[in-house]
Amino acid sequence: MTSGAYDVLSEHQIIRRQVDALQLGLEKRADGGRAWLDEVAPIVSDLTKGLLSHFKGEETIFFIDVKTRLPRHLATVERLIEQHRGLARDFETVASEVVGLDPSKSDAVEQFAALLTKALKQLRVHEEQENELMLSAYWQDLGESD
Repeated sequence: MTSGAYDVLSEHQIIRRQVDALQLGLEKRADGGRAWLDEVAPIVSDLTKGLLSHFKGEETIFFIDVKTRLPRHLATVERLIEQHRGLARDFETVASEVVGLDPSKSDAVEQFAALLTKALKQLRVHEEQENELMLSAYWQDLGESD
């Protein structure tokens, strides 16, 4: 789905692939050692940076378009913008914690895994809500397919 030159749906697909990769990395932690952290760390970093850019794009292009053309979705847009703030904080925390994580400290590893798992779940739910907004606003309300 594009809103002008901004392709929010493609960004959602990239985010979904990164979330899936992180989920797989989390599953590998049972193998122990540092390998899973070395796999997860760059994805967390890329996702965190990408989310900040993605959120800005949504807020300055996609959400503005929806609010302007379909003001009935204002409350949904405002809720999603607030979620952006929380998700950005959560992923910045995850990105900073993964850097110094010592795989020999199982309590710290499990605490980090729980933090990442929670952040990924919240991001999945958030992205689903945005996809629902796109479907509702553009396909159902405006009858636009692209």
